[in-house]
Amino acid sequence: MYQRRLDFTEALRIVLLEKYCCFTGRASRSEYWWFVLFTSLISVAIIPLQRVFPTVYNVLAYVFGLGLMLPQLGVVWRRLHDIGKSGWWYVGLTIAELLLCIPLLIIIIGLITQGSGPGTGLGVVALICSLLIVAIGILLIVWYCQPSQKGPNRYGEEPYMESYEANAENNETND
Repeated sequence: MYQRRLDFTEALRIVLLEKYCCFTGRASRSEYWWFVLFTSLISVAIIPLQRVFPTVYNVLAYVFGLGLMLPQLGVVWRRLHDIGKSGWWYVGLTIAELLLCIPLLIIIIGLITQGSGPGTGLGVVALICSLLIVAIGILLIVWYCQPSQKGPNRYGEEPYMESYEANAENNETND
């Protein structure tokens, strides 16, 4: 048995059509990363509209942002399931990042308005908040890059498993 890697269109079909708002089961690395590439390509494709047609850009950004929010959350949730972690880790770490942003913004505004340098106590706190936000982001990326847990886990079967024999038969019929 081995885990089949999905191609770009297969991954998009699964995330956007079959599991649009699905938070159960598991998502392989290829499913997750192809979807990340897709959302990144959309973002890059609409950026040129920002200067030429700012209203069109804003509408497209909101439509795509809202339309892809649930599948993005679902594929992240299932990706964490695939490595044996609860999707609630993502929620907790995202809330932690947001909470760290609040004092960071207050400190930055205070430093700008008071003209204090970054060597002050507030500057150190701002640096610590920034480093914690980056550390959380790195932790999530490391988790997203981990291979699937072998075999079934408490969230379901390993995704897209095929036997070597079935793959050999498919290759023979394609020749």
